[in-house]
Amino acid sequence: MAIWLKVTAKGGRQLYNTEKWTSQDPYLNMWITSDKSQRTTRVHDNGGIQAVWGDGFQFLVKDGSKEYLYLECMNKNMMADKVIGRAKVSIGDFMKYEESKDATDYFKLVSDKGDFGGEIQLCVSWESKEHADEDAAAAAAASEAKKKSHAPVSS
Repeated sequence: MAIWLKVTAKGGRQLYNTEKWTSQDPYLNMWITSDKSQRTTRVHDNGGIQAVWGDGFQFLVKDGSKEYLYLECMNKNMMADKVIGRAKVSIGDFMKYEESKDATDYFKLVSDKGDFGGEIQLCVSWESKEHADEDAAAAAAASEAKKKSHAPVSS
């Protein structure tokens, strides 16, 4: 079953610090198995080991039982960005939540050294593609009806 997965990257906590002398500037990349195009949050300048983003993204998932959401937390640098940590989450895990209801949870990152890389807080909801298509069609019809009801009357 195809679904729309809505993911809001709320923030990160206890992030692995890749900086020695300055405060790191964390951001988050995410993608799914069937769509490798990355969605990227804004950079939290001087966020250090705590990050706040609040950026939301949507993914069309073809088969939630076989796909994963990949998270890659990075530190923005002038020369080369550094990996803070990564996570791989089964999309099937999100489907345990009730359809169209937001669920917020933390997901553990692992650093490139295999150590604890911190945690990313995500707010996730999903909706079957069929329901989403029906909702979009109903919203378009309602909008069209509203336009007609406000049309000027000619005499």
